[in-house]
Amino acid sequence: MIRIPRLDRRRAAALFGDDTGAATAEYAITTMATVEDLEHN
Repeated sequence: MIRIPRLDRRRAAALFGDDTGAATAEYAITTMATVEDLEHN
């Protein structure tokens, strides 16, 4: 099983250039898309 790391302020800043709510939402959308893709393969 693939584990998706927890999103914290430091990781959000590293991934998305900031740690705002927009970054958190982007991470959530990306995570959901990844999980759905994994479930269908």
